[in-house]
Amino acid sequence: MNVIGTIAVVVITSLYYFPFNCSLFPSVNTKLILASIGLLLFAFNSSMRRNAEVGDTFAKVSAWAALVSFVGLVSVLVNDSGDYTYAGYIISAWVWMGGAYTVIRCIEAVYGKVTLRLLTNILVLVCVCQCILSQIINVNASVAGWVDSFMVSTGFMGKPEGRLYGIGCALDVAGLKFCVVLVLLAYFAMHPSRKINVYWEMSLYLSAFVIISIFGSMIARTTSIGVIIVLVYWIITSVYKRETESQDQYKCFWQVVSVSLVLLIPVIVYFYRTNPTFYENLRFGFEGFFSLVENGEWEVRSNSQLMSMWIWPDNLMTWLIGDGYFNNPINSNPYYIGPASTDYYMGTDVGYCRFIFYFGLIGLSAFCLYFVNCAKCCSANMPQYKIIFWLILLMNLIGWYKVSSDIFPIYALLLLLDKEPVELQTENLSGNLENS
Repeated sequence: MNVIGTIAVVVITSLYYFPFNCSLFPSVNTKLILASIGLLLFAFNSSMRRNAEVGDTFAKVSAWAALVSFVGLVSVLVNDSGDYTYAGYIISAWVWMGGAYTVIRCIEAVYGKVTLRLLTNILVLVCVCQCILSQIINVNASVAGWVDSFMVSTGFMGKPEGRLYGIGCALDVAGLKFCVVLVLLAYFAMHPSRKINVYWEMSLYLSAFVIISIFGSMIARTTSIGVIIVLVYWIITSVYKRETESQDQYKCFWQVVSVSLVLLIPVIVYFYRTNPTFYENLRFGFEGFFSLVENGEWEVRSNSQLMSMWIWPDNLMTWLIGDGYFNNPINSNPYYIGPASTDYYMGTDVGYCRFIFYFGLIGLSAFCLYFVNCAKCCSANMPQYKIIFWLILLMNLIGWYKVSSDIFPIYALLLLLDKEPVELQTENLSGNLENS
C-alpha cells in the first residue's frame, strides 16, 4: 500500500510542481485541475470541521499578493496596455495554494502527517524521475512519442525545440525549481534523520544531488546556480559549525562526499568519452565550466544574448510605474504602436528588466517584499529550518537575473505545513555513527 501510495503522491506532486496541458483537457493545465480539487477538499474538510484551516498565513500572503496585483492594475490602467499578467497575480497565488493544498492532503492521507523532510524527499523523487525521464526521452523515440501524445504544451510547460525536457519540465523555469529542491536536499543531506544508517542516508541524498545537478543542468543551465549556492552553503556550514551540532556529523558527511566523488568521477569520464549524446549534453549543461578549464574564461553561448537583454527605461514614469507590458504587446493590445519586439516587450527576458517595464520599481519592490514575507512566515512556523527559507529566497532573487519565473509554488507547499518540534540534531548521533 505504501509503495502504491508513494507512486501516487509522486505523480500528483509532479503534476503540481511541473504542470502541463494534457491532451484530455488542452485548455487547462494540471495545476488548475489540482487547484480545483483543492477547493473541493477544503470545502469538504470545512463542512466536516477537520483539517481545513490554513491559518493567518493565507491572509498575510493574500494581502501581499493583492498589493502586487494592485500595483500591476494601476500600471495597466495608467498605460492602457491591456496586459493583466501580474494585475491578477493574487489569482495565480490562490491557484498555487489550491494545488498545494491538494498535494499536502494527499501526502497526509498516505503517510498520516506531512513534515518538511518528507515533503523534501517527495520533491527529490519527483526531480530525479524528471531528470532520468529527460534522458530516456532524448534517446528513445517511442518514449518521446508517448510523452508527446498526452502533453500538448510547448515551452517551459511542454516540449521546447532542441532542448531536453521531461513531463512539464523544461527550460529555465524547471532549472529554478531544481535549484529550490537542491537547497532542501542539501540541508537534510547534512542533517540526517538517523532513522536508518547515517552513511546510507547521506549517500542517498548525495546521489540525488548528483543526478539533479548533472541531468538538471542539461535541461536548464540555471540549475548550476543552485549547485554553486549549495556547495558554498556546505563549506560555510562545515567551517562555522554550530556548538549544538556534533563534529562527527560533518566528518561523516565529508567522508561520504569524498567516497562519492571517487566513485562518480570515473563513471562520468567514461560516458563523456564513449557516449556522444552524453558528451554533447554534458558540455551544454556545464558549458561555462568547460570554457573556464579549456580557455581560461567563463563563456557561455547565451551570455552575449543575456547581456544584450539588460535594457532599462529611458523615462522616470516607466522607472516608477512601468509601461504596463510584460508579454509581447502585439498579442495583448491590437492598438499598440510602440517599438516592435520579437518575443518579449522591449526584447528582454531578464526578470528584473521585465518587472520594471511592467510595473516599475514600485511593483518590483512590492513583489520582492511579497517573497520576503513568504520566507518570514515559513521561518516563524518552523524556525529550526529558517536557513532553508532564506536560501530559497536568495535563489529566487538571483534567478531573476536570468528569467522572470518565481518560486511561489514551493512556498505555497511550505506555508501549508504544520509546525514541527525543533529537532535535536546531535541526539544520539555519535552512537548512530559508531553503530554504522
